[in-house]
Amino acid sequence: VRALGLRLTAALAHAHSVNAVHRDLGPRNIFLPGGRLEHAKLLDFGLVRVPDALDRTGSQAVLGTPQYMAPEQVKDPRKVDARSDIFSLGVVFFEALSGVRPFTADDLFTVWNNIVGQPAPNLRRIAPGVSESFVFLVERMLAKNPMQRPQTAEEVHEALVRIDAPG
Repeated sequence: VRALGLRLTAALAHAHSVNAVHRDLGPRNIFLPGGRLEHAKLLDFGLVRVPDALDRTGSQAVLGTPQYMAPEQVKDPRKVDARSDIFSLGVVFFEALSGVRPFTADDLFTVWNNIVGQPAPNLRRIAPGVSESFVFLVERMLAKNPMQRPQTAEEVHEALVRIDAPG
């Protein structure tokens, strides 16, 4: 997951450097050439939002994969920024580390309600072998308030660099 994260945060940092927000970051938009995490590629920038660009999606259109949306994206799709992508990447990390999504339910409304109002399950309990530093990073990425998350993809990337590589 660390190798995957290093690749994806580098891609996000580049996108964010040109003020592009992906808005649909999830497993279906991550390609692993040859099944190799260290070669991961971020795909499908079809929902990318660039500030000051013409918004062709409608003011209140719901875009993205529901289980990976940030709380602010659920509340108002116009309020997304780079920190929204960081939340979505935190969901990807949580799922990759634990084998389960942090926000699930039988219906879309409840999924969104959980994203907005419920804390993520305790990753330490679900995946006890994950290092404390990785758990802490994922918890920060999944903060409901964007101001409490890492503010940039570079910040997440640097945190991943500091996490000891396996082996």
